[in-house]
Amino acid sequence: MSATASTLAAPPEAVALRLHPRRTLIPLEFFGILHGVKLDDALDLVDDFKLRPAFNLATSVDGRRKIHLWRGCIEGYEPGRKMPRGKLADIIAGILPPLEGKPVASVTVHGSELTFRFCCCHKRIADLLSAGELCEVGSHNPISQTPRISYASAAKFLESRVICRSS
Repeated sequence: MSATASTLAAPPEAVALRLHPRRTLIPLEFFGILHGVKLDDALDLVDDFKLRPAFNLATSVDGRRKIHLWRGCIEGYEPGRKMPRGKLADIIAGILPPLEGKPVASVTVHGSELTFRFCCCHKRIADLLSAGELCEVGSHNPISQTPRISYASAAKFLESRVICRSS
């Protein structure tokens, strides 16, 4: 079966971009791919506070940045349109798993859940734990278990790593 030239040239019908609901922080590179923006231009948008909120998930604040964007920013992006503002605390609560009525101090999050939500690898989470950026609760067998991370430490980490505040 072969496709005609007119079939190949016709763009698909526009569909609203929807990301998996548990993918809450998306790497800047994905933003560039999804919206056809060069990485340098995407970095300029972050540095000019036109993409917000953005978070630096690098192991250290110094040196090379590892920029991730909140999913709402990616889904709602339109060139030239000002990004809506939201409360940072509400955005961070949306990035992390729901508390389900439990007090923040008693809640832990599986490291594997953070890797899924942050769109990063297990090594990134392990490096953040080793650097003291995230706080492990209890201990785990690294061969067969994922670390349990304090919800409060994950929220504090995100708050400290926001690149542009969204009021």
